[in-house]
Amino acid sequence: MSARLSRLIAFFFMLFSNSIASAEDYNNPYNFSVEIGGGLLFAPRMKADNGTKDVWTNHNFAGFVKGMSFKLRGEYYIPSTNFSIKGGIENESFQIQDSYVSEPLKQIMLGGRYYPIGMSKVFRPYVGFDTYYNIGRKRTEDFVYQSEGAYLPGYSQHSILQYPRFSVSPVLGTDIAMSKSLSIGLEYGYRLGLSSKVQTNVQAKKTVPPTPFSAPLHRHSIAVTLKVSFPFTLEDVDLFTLFDLFDYKRIKEKIRY
Repeated sequence: MSARLSRLIAFFFMLFSNSIASAEDYNNPYNFSVEIGGGLLFAPRMKADNGTKDVWTNHNFAGFVKGMSFKLRGEYYIPSTNFSIKGGIENESFQIQDSYVSEPLKQIMLGGRYYPIGMSKVFRPYVGFDTYYNIGRKRTEDFVYQSEGAYLPGYSQHSILQYPRFSVSPVLGTDIAMSKSLSIGLEYGYRLGLSSKVQTNVQAKKTVPPTPFSAPLHRHSIAVTLKVSFPFTLEDVDLFTLFDLFDYKRIKEKIRY
């Protein structure tokens, strides 16, 4: 087992070395870029106001909130620096337990990025900070009802979402170059929804008072994007860049020589 792990680590080390070597001839001619993508959202678990951890219903309501995001952004690279300005639009759709909220959170985004090692390598890590402004509805509701089953009680779930006017988020990520003008982005951020709230009243039985769950609408965001950088260039070597990364023999030759 340890031998397999050692070979796997050695392979990824050679893969990374080949990636850096493949990018050493690349300059940094970019003026701006456009990216499109999406990802997953995870909000902190809602807690019951009376201290109850969950409510035993047909779906065992436990206060989980998750969702998906879609984004379209542009990025301007500030000349002679490793900084950039980024802006665009983004939609966030949410799901409370097993119920999908019909109205998404529509936002305009403006932020910045800092690339510590620049844009001349295959791996281009960055840190940044984003701000979001809500241009859609500020409040939406969702209601779910399920009749009583053979062994579990029926329940009703009434959710009220107070969307934030503003959200702020530190971000951490990297772009992975596929060619001189195309790259894949991986990004994580933690979005703080200012003055936001999710509240769900769950009633497991008609004879029992509803149990209120609530939490601020903060979100963990994990996203994947496709970025096109301009001026756009496409050369013969670009068509093989991605495949060279996984050519084990070429990796060994590059390290050997």
